[in-house]
Amino acid sequence: MNASSEPESIVELTREYGAYGWERSGLGLVLGDFLLGLQVGVTLGGQLGWAVAQAVKSSDPRGWPALLREGMAMGHPAIVAIILVPPLLWLVGKELIRRRYQALGRVRLTEMPSLRMRRIVACVLMAFVSLCFLCLMPMAVREGWNSGTALLVAGLFALLFPLASWRVVAPSAEALIALVFHVFVLSALMGAKGTFLLGMGVMVAPAAFLGGLEGMCQHLEFRTIKKRLTEGRESEA
Repeated sequence: MNASSEPESIVELTREYGAYGWERSGLGLVLGDFLLGLQVGVTLGGQLGWAVAQAVKSSDPRGWPALLREGMAMGHPAIVAIILVPPLLWLVGKELIRRRYQALGRVRLTEMPSLRMRRIVACVLMAFVSLCFLCLMPMAVREGWNSGTALLVAGLFALLFPLASWRVVAPSAEALIALVFHVFVLSALMGAKGTFLLGMGVMVAPAAFLGGLEGMCQHLEFRTIKKRLTEGRESEA
């Protein structure tokens, strides 16, 4: 698609349309915030349910806060898989959505230096988080913070997720989702206590809601851009 020969209005619309192929996320942002909220909610719900069930089982219903602080072990392979699915599903799903935003033809835009810098900063932060968790890994193995399977998966996730994010994370909002996913998944796999995960959940919930709202606004704006671009080309035909 060559926008240089089009009228100025079509050029501007084409540029806005092309931004959804890289700079903006639209429904990809909604998907990320939904999966992040779902993961946090399911994890915290499981922790809280486990604490209450154990308190009732021990005939001390009022003792569930202490059990929540201790936290449920999340080393079972099924639980590890549940923890891993949301971030991986988001990385794949948002790229499929991005392709849908190029249904009228792919527009290649030059990556702005500021956008590239945000992507670099996000990946550097994720690499720093990975380094911190990897430094704690010997202690986690020695003291049995979680099962061997969970700790092994945590190590692989710490190494591979920043690399995968570098290739597919562009907007700053996507970078923030990737960073929160990274911290939460590593914390859960490394055996973080229930109260720590609860604190993360309290911080994540409003951010996920606002991020999803932003993504929906971007999607509605895209529909307007696509409609105007289609009408403009039909009138030029």
